[in-house]
Amino acid sequence: MAAAQEKLAAELAGTAITTPSIPVVANFTARPVSSEDEIRSTLTSQVTGSVRWIESIQYLAAQGHKLFIEIGPGKVLAGLVAKITPEATVISVEDLPSLEAAVEKLS
Repeated sequence: MAAAQEKLAAELAGTAITTPSIPVVANFTARPVSSEDEIRSTLTSQVTGSVRWIESIQYLAAQGHKLFIEIGPGKVLAGLVAKITPEATVISVEDLPSLEAAVEKLS
């Protein structure tokens, strides 16, 4: 993975990155990242580093976030969030019907 990390670092060096308009929690640090350099660094480090999934979800819950939306096939992350933060609501979106159901629930 070190070779992939080097290639990613080179690609990110030439990629425009702007400050996010909402906080983005990096799984590598389990904390928000916002600056261009910080985003590049955490994306690069995550290739060979450990993902701090539990700490990321705990951080978000501690900040008052109780609604999580999983986008993609399956519901693995939804199950993990439910175990980490049982009081959270998790909506899984994996196809058009589940997207429509999510929109209805959030309306």
